[in-house]
Amino acid sequence: MTMASSVFWTTLSAIASRGLFLVRSIVMARLLGREIYGQWGIVGSIVSMLAQYSAMGAAKTASKHVAELKTSDPIRCGNVLSFIFLFTSGGLFVMSIAGVVLAKWLAVGIYSEPALTIPLMFSVLYLITLVMNSLLQGVLAGFNDFKHMAGVAVIQGAIELAVTIPLIMSLDLLGAVLGAAASFGVSALLFLRRMNKLMKQHNLSMSLHGAWSERKLFWSYTVPLTLSGGVTVPATWFAYTLTTNLIGFAALGAYVAADRFRVLLLFIPTTMKQVSLPMLSEALGNGNARRFRRVLWASLGINIGIAAVGALPVVIFSPWLLSWFGPTFREEWPLLVILAFAAVVQAGVSILSQVTQSSGRTWKNFIFNSTYAIILVVVALLTIPRIGATGLAWSILAACIASFIAHGVLAVVLMRKKKLFRHE
Repeated sequence: MTMASSVFWTTLSAIASRGLFLVRSIVMARLLGREIYGQWGIVGSIVSMLAQYSAMGAAKTASKHVAELKTSDPIRCGNVLSFIFLFTSGGLFVMSIAGVVLAKWLAVGIYSEPALTIPLMFSVLYLITLVMNSLLQGVLAGFNDFKHMAGVAVIQGAIELAVTIPLIMSLDLLGAVLGAAASFGVSALLFLRRMNKLMKQHNLSMSLHGAWSERKLFWSYTVPLTLSGGVTVPATWFAYTLTTNLIGFAALGAYVAADRFRVLLLFIPTTMKQVSLPMLSEALGNGNARRFRRVLWASLGINIGIAAVGALPVVIFSPWLLSWFGPTFREEWPLLVILAFAAVVQAGVSILSQVTQSSGRTWKNFIFNSTYAIILVVVALLTIPRIGATGLAWSILAACIASFIAHGVLAVVLMRKKKLFRHE
């Protein structure tokens, strides 16, 4: 599949599925109210943190290695997939138990909100389906199967909208958790069916013995990817928790509403990563430096351009857009303006970071992400006590700018010194 075709299908799925995502978020906010919607934001941040340690960089690892090996070395490709699925399953088992055991302590001891206990316990279902959905998407991206991924993304969004709303009306926050788990579960099953078909077409197979032979990936690729996200996601959770403890769940609810537009702006750029990473990895594996640079700069321009075009109307109409979530959200429009700028910067980071991912320099991503996390936490500590949730938005923007500069400098240095196509 060509880059143009891949971009078309990912854009199509982004428009449809993220449109449904925004509608669902608006309805959720209106049904739950600003306070409980803030609690939903906390549940989501905890699930994201557990997912990071469960998945262990599985989706990116799968995407890179399937793209590189599916044709040149199918036996090893099957072994890599065996390793990834084995370790992801183990990580999910451990993190699911941790989620259930820690639910009451988090709800009562950290947030002083006993009503959060049951939703946090059931959020492990959301965790399991989310992680498996992400992993299977990574595998399909390695096969360049973006047309099928586009169709499933739309189905997942439609199911989430149809199922979550009635569940919220009857079970409130717990209904939101169960609805998310159900929609991602259906999506994962569809992705699994497609993966099995593609593996047969490419004569790939998985085995436990083969998984063990690829254990070196654990230290060379999986661990640094896990640690990279393992410092950023907890930093975001810390900032969320600081906001709720100092200002309240309602303040976080306003931020989460504004952040939905940032997620919407980033969905096409984020999906573009699934297109560009396999292409960069394939070019690297073939030693095609010219194609590598062409894909990198084209993807960077497309990502920033798409995000900027989308951010402009979001900034202009920010008060009106936030009012969709409810009358009490409108007054928090500065959050949306700040986060729209952050989305543009983050769209560039998502591409520049793939220089290190595709070339196996994943430990450098850990260093960059540690810097991101430190800046986020420091700015949050300085601003949230003074200006509330607006400080949380500023901390995200500051961390994104620092990350963009660091990744950009490294990418330019590696290509100028021609170190990209050999290990240091």
